Amino acid sequence: MPNKVNLAHYFSEIEPNKEFHRGIKNPALGEEAALIIGGHSRFQAAYRYAGAIATEAVERFNRLLDAPFDLPIISHIYGAAQQGLKRITGKKLILGVKKTGGLRMMGRLSAKYGLGLGAVALGYETADWLTRKSSLTEGTVFDEGLTTGFATLGVKANIAASKIAE
Repeated sequence: MPNKVNLAHYFSEIEPNKEFHRGIKNPALGEEAALIIGGHSRFQAAYRYAGAIATEAVERFNRLLDAPFDLPIISHIYGAAQQGLKRITGKKLILGVKKTGGLRMMGRLSAKYGLGLGAVALGYETADWLTRKSSLTEGTVFDEGLTTGFATLGVKANIAASKIAE
């Protein structure tokens, strides 16, 4: 028989108003994150139970997207960047998504980071290719593309800093 995992840390059995139900609790939050209502069959109950666990995982990932900005140094930089972006575009930069059900939130995260970051990467590759093929950048550090140009500038800045330090 396989070893049993102690799930008492993550699951609670409570009796509100004398009705028995099972809930999934998050030890970090100290509260229940999802409540499992059961189902008409074992399959439906298992489906809802798995959905509640998946919802908690997606919600946790969404919370972690905002967590690094709670650090004092990063929060000042992030706050200044948000204020500047709000002045330019009228919108704030929010890394997480609106809190809804598990599948909706997963869909929003997938759209925001799957499609959004894919579009940004494709745009950068296109700009790099255009820079490489353009006659305007011949004879400059960007002659071989953006990536090579930025790397060359970084190396030249490092060499200049070391010469100044001598």
